[in-house]
Amino acid sequence: MEGTKVIKWESKSHGSFHYETTDSKGNKHQMNGVIHNLEENAKMVRTFEMENMSFGVQLEIFTFKTVDSHKSRLHKQII
Repeated sequence: MEGTKVIKWESKSHGSFHYETTDSKGNKHQMNGVIHNLEENAKMVRTFEMENMSFGVQLEIFTFKTVDSHKSRLHKQII
């Protein structure tokens, strides 16, 4: 079974998160990080780390802009 399981999600500035994803071969992958800044409906700055991977910790910046009452636009920057 494929999919992502949310193990921990603290939706606040200085909160943290932890996900577990299972791929089509049944392999489990762990991801975690810290939410450094959260501005509801506007911006989130977080770190993202995928355990046992060759790349290091990423800094991710998400900004949200309202398009209309049913849509918003997401801009994601990864450093």
